[in-house]
Amino acid sequence: MTAAESEGEGGAPRDEAAGPDGAGAARDRRLPGRRPLSLSRIERNGLPPGTPAPPFVLPDARGGGDVALAAFRGRRLLLVFTDPKCAPCDGLAPRLARWQAQNEDPTLAVLLVGRGDPAENRRALDAAGSPIPVAVQRRWEVSRAYGIFTTPAAFLLDAAGVIAGGVARGTDEILALAAAAPAR
Repeated sequence: MTAAESEGEGGAPRDEAAGPDGAGAARDRRLPGRRPLSLSRIERNGLPPGTPAPPFVLPDARGGGDVALAAFRGRRLLLVFTDPKCAPCDGLAPRLARWQAQNEDPTLAVLLVGRGDPAENRRALDAAGSPIPVAVQRRWEVSRAYGIFTTPAAFLLDAAGVIAGGVARGTDEILALAAAAPAR
């Protein structure tokens, strides 16, 4: 096979499982000029424990100014990534609010980092009746810094702002992470 035959549109390598014309069950689904996911250097499995949490300052979904990660220094933080278009996220917010009310721990804060439009995030919060603060990232800029692109997902940060354990994915894992967070 020549170099020209092994390349897809725009000179990008074709998916090896695709047929000679680049079609088939395993189509090359990349945009022209984009690398396949397998060649990406972006962390996608979440930052490992012991990593200092990347700082951020984001707008508050309820219009209360900005939310800075640094404001939580000195307290442990359950940092939860959500999306207003994510059905499991909709179910998680009220459950986290109930958990937080039943397990009052002044050393543990909860912060949601939503994605997209602040008004859409605010509507989702209001529908869930959740008092938990929500900071809003425009796209995936904070998610990318934390190496997580799925929602819901969460990290437990220690009081020094260091990731204390592995990433929790999904409602059950996040609630288990919150429940297992040792009081300090």
